[in-house]
Amino acid sequence: MPIFVPMKSWRSWLGPLIVGEVLGILIIGIVHVVPNPEGGWRFMLIDDAMISMCYARSLAEGCGWVWYCGAERVQGYTNFLWTLYMAFWHFLGFSGDIGALPILLTGLITIGMQVYWLYRLGEVVGGEAIGRMSAWVGAVFFPLIRWHVSGMETGVLAVLLTYYLYRLLRVESRWRLWDLVWVGVGVLVRMDFAVWAVGLAAWAAYTRKSWRLLWEVMGIVGIAGVALIAFQWAYYGEPVPHTYYVKVRSVPLLYRALNGLISLAKYTYVNLALFATALYGLWRLGWHQEKSMLLGLSFGLGVLYNLHVGGDAWENPPTGSRFLLTGILGVISLAGYGLSQWGWGMKFIGLLVIFYGIPSPSLNVKSMRAIYLYKIYQNSTSKMIREFYYVDQITTNLSRIIPPGKVVAVGAAGSHPYFYREYRWLDMMGLCSKHDSLEPVICSIRSAPLIYLPGHTHAGWKRVLREADVFFDKYFQCKSLYGNSYPFSWQCKLSGLLGHDCCMRSDYSGPYPNAETWIQLCKTFTTDSLQPTIHWRTVPKGYNYKM
Repeated sequence: MPIFVPMKSWRSWLGPLIVGEVLGILIIGIVHVVPNPEGGWRFMLIDDAMISMCYARSLAEGCGWVWYCGAERVQGYTNFLWTLYMAFWHFLGFSGDIGALPILLTGLITIGMQVYWLYRLGEVVGGEAIGRMSAWVGAVFFPLIRWHVSGMETGVLAVLLTYYLYRLLRVESRWRLWDLVWVGVGVLVRMDFAVWAVGLAAWAAYTRKSWRLLWEVMGIVGIAGVALIAFQWAYYGEPVPHTYYVKVRSVPLLYRALNGLISLAKYTYVNLALFATALYGLWRLGWHQEKSMLLGLSFGLGVLYNLHVGGDAWENPPTGSRFLLTGILGVISLAGYGLSQWGWGMKFIGLLVIFYGIPSPSLNVKSMRAIYLYKIYQNSTSKMIREFYYVDQITTNLSRIIPPGKVVAVGAAGSHPYFYREYRWLDMMGLCSKHDSLEPVICSIRSAPLIYLPGHTHAGWKRVLREADVFFDKYFQCKSLYGNSYPFSWQCKLSGLLGHDCCMRSDYSGPYPNAETWIQLCKTFTTDSLQPTIHWRTVPKGYNYKM
């Protein structure tokens, strides 16, 4: 995959490149540069990316590939090569407040690569004009740019898949060596890249009448996959990341599929302008064309994988499901084809609507894709803006409040464990810590209109009650349980059909399996009078709880 390109092609994609980079820089400056409670500023990633940063920092500090120094070996990350890349920068001295800086700058680099390869993909689909419009659509598609600068591996995978689609439209009977190398890199970055690698290679093998195209890809996927599984099994004692057991295996397939369908419906609605333009492009290009079938298959694989995992936890308008985003790249090219058929006035309007998305029927502020970015200069809303973009803004210096060596239970397992290394952390959601048992809280943590919030379906309260000295949570309070019933009656009916009668359990909410657990927590922990997010143990460890 060449990084440097001929100067003669720059004019066609320089405009989209500038727009995409400016948007990325704005997101970084507004969302990811946050005040340090001790003064100054620090760079932050979204909390899931900060979990990978925790493992990267531990590796660089010589503690092993663990959550924090002294932690048990639990694989709470799913992006092996990306975490190793983070560790590389920590080895070079980028840690603490500036640890996220090179990762954010990498996101700006991948934005440029993304725009370029969307241009090249569109060029293969229908010529230079289609390539130029595909680059423009990618540059203004807010979720794509937002994921590139989130700190997650999603941007790298998007670039690799765009390049892979480009090569699939040009390959004839066998792959070039570098093509296979990048496929292997994609699998090592995140193993589920194999879904697109193998699925699309099968299509190429069938249409080109050369099954070598499939066997070569399956070979490199097998080598990379087996090597990764062998490492994970040897080091962590499990063949796949621990998060897979919590997010996927612990939730029934039918439940995940229905949640994934709702995720798809929401994603389609918010991005209706993109999909409508892509359908028009598909009609003009011809659905029976090989190019159309490839781009459609890429999206179809994303839909199927999204159903398998049950959607994503990042389901707001600016972000949307990572798994649907990976499949949306072909849709972007088709939308570029559709827009290229219109005049400049309609092109501008189309790009503007694609950028902004479709508000929800309620027309509330949170449904507007970029509205919070316009309010960043209001101090009262800056923290809310960052939370809306899943950045955990740390406003309290825990080192001045909690003595070192304490066991601190936390729900968001990334940001605080990364910056405060003197504690023994306990992940109450079970992603980075192993629990004897995880209680289902599938009815209690919801993100409308999803039936449940992926990755937040179980909690390990027994271990928290048994071991934690401090319980760190900004939502916990003992005055009353939250009233948090389902906003739609059909969600209640679905939960009942699937064995979770959530509608009958709206008398309590929060991440608790029942009201008794909440009562036990209130008896065990007392909220700090000055820091309402910190809850101190007041009952001695070893107390016999009946749960």
